[in-house]
Amino acid sequence: MFKTNSKIEDKFTNLVVKEIFGLLGKVLDKKDLKNLEIVYSPEPEMGDFSLPCFTLAKTEKKSPVQVAKDLAGKIKLKKTGIIKKVKNDGPYLNFFVNDVKRAEIVLTDIFKKKNKLGENNFGKGKTVMIEYVSPNTNKPLHLGHGRNAFLGFALSNILEANDYKVVKVCLVNDRGIHIAKSMLAYQEKGKNVIPEDIGMKGDHFVGDYYVLFDDMKKKNKKVEDEAYELLRKWEKGDKKTVELWKKMNNWALVGMKKTFKKIGIEFDKLYFESDMYKEGKDIIEKGLKEKKFVKKDKAVTADLSKYNLPDKILLRSDNTALYITQDIYLTYLKYKDYKPEKIIHIIGSEQDLAQKQLFAIMDSLDFKQAKNLHHLSYGMVNVEGGKLKSREGTRVDLDTLIKDLGKMASLEIRARNEKLNEEKLERRSEKIALSALKYYILQYGPKSIVNFNPKESLSFNGKTGPYLQYSYARIKSILKKSGEKIDKKVDFSKLKNKEEKELLNLLGRFSETIKESGEKYDPSVLAKYLYELAKAFHGFYHSSPVLDTDKKTKQARLLLIHSTAEVIKKGLNLLGIEVLEEM
Repeated sequence: MFKTNSKIEDKFTNLVVKEIFGLLGKVLDKKDLKNLEIVYSPEPEMGDFSLPCFTLAKTEKKSPVQVAKDLAGKIKLKKTGIIKKVKNDGPYLNFFVNDVKRAEIVLTDIFKKKNKLGENNFGKGKTVMIEYVSPNTNKPLHLGHGRNAFLGFALSNILEANDYKVVKVCLVNDRGIHIAKSMLAYQEKGKNVIPEDIGMKGDHFVGDYYVLFDDMKKKNKKVEDEAYELLRKWEKGDKKTVELWKKMNNWALVGMKKTFKKIGIEFDKLYFESDMYKEGKDIIEKGLKEKKFVKKDKAVTADLSKYNLPDKILLRSDNTALYITQDIYLTYLKYKDYKPEKIIHIIGSEQDLAQKQLFAIMDSLDFKQAKNLHHLSYGMVNVEGGKLKSREGTRVDLDTLIKDLGKMASLEIRARNEKLNEEKLERRSEKIALSALKYYILQYGPKSIVNFNPKESLSFNGKTGPYLQYSYARIKSILKKSGEKIDKKVDFSKLKNKEEKELLNLLGRFSETIKESGEKYDPSVLAKYLYELAKAFHGFYHSSPVLDTDKKTKQARLLLIHSTAEVIKKGLNLLGIEVLEEM
């Protein structure tokens, strides 16, 4: 919705909305003008933009239908304006734009912006920190981590396109009872074997011992107590325990970093839980002395009743730290390091309560920025209906999933191109596999539960990453075949059929889509837009010849599809997806 003070980034939409309010300003009082909202029309037959007249009906003391009819009779259009027709339809006043001017403004603007395409200054001067993934160094990254990573990286890109300064951070959970369990299992069963000895990635190697711990526990319940004893020894700085911890942590981190590189995920800074749990303890002890916290059954506890939340244990009865211990200190540290206006934690919905408790605790500690902490909660990821697990050895890890998707993609590529060499086939297959996985997940709103279907995700038709990659590659093939240089000086009046207008209409909304996606912290807004754009291109291409037509129409259509390809490329890149020049 656009108001008189709307900050509209798409050039064409901005000009249209300004002209509409200019026309309305000549027939309405200024006070009435401030409360009006202009919206996109739901159907092309209803015009391009609409004014719902329900608000005006209250001040005019008339029915919305009558208000729309009266306004349609009073408005006088400019001879050289962008609006070519105004028509009332029930309670709506609909505005139809000059198609030639739309084509000229939209396509010229895209042509000029190039790498800055779709970007705006909505977040200028603001710093946002996004914390995402937060892996544990006791197992490899699984699909749940993948959703977190794709969501965090895409949102970071989108906010940067909105001119925010974005700081991407990752908290590595490298201490705690879960780490101690892997260490104990390796101590008992490892026999000093190292990952390199058996040609295994370090994170998978460590993860196998985490699974093994559960097998050990089934036979001997005392190993749980032994793991806690190992944790206590680590916190006391026992030399052999710390050496083992460093060795296993390094194996896990090296393996994870390889996966991050493969999936194209980057961070500006890594925070480590092991570096800050002591400082967290200090804050909690201070809070205890100041009576902000209490002791219950020897455990230090935060009483959160005034926030209508259950109590939260901050230190165990044996004085060992929990996640919340370091989370408290980390919150202070982030603001000290970067002074962001907002910190966004991308964490699964199972941690909704824990995040509310953390924010409440920070408020109880009189942390001034507590109100600027935001939890971006996301739903579970299922594969063919199965919940992801890690302890029982049935985890769906990213490395294996991407490899399997790549194999499936290679079969489709080979069927299309028998002569492609193996090296190119492997590279192309991995890019398509990553596109399939990322887009499938990002097309859903963060809170949605995702039922990932590998076969469906790889389809070259429908709402998939490969379909969007194929759309881009197809346009590039047409442009290459034409052998012509794209020129912004074309006869825009040649772009007049329904399919061309639909493409132009969508292209004119790109920057607003990026802005909306950033405002809502929701990459699915952009993902869905890109699918609609690709679908509109295919509808246009099936009905409108590009190369086999007269010269002026050809030049105009080449500029139109070139612009479409540029928007698809920029949009996919913001989602963390690479395009392919050939499929």
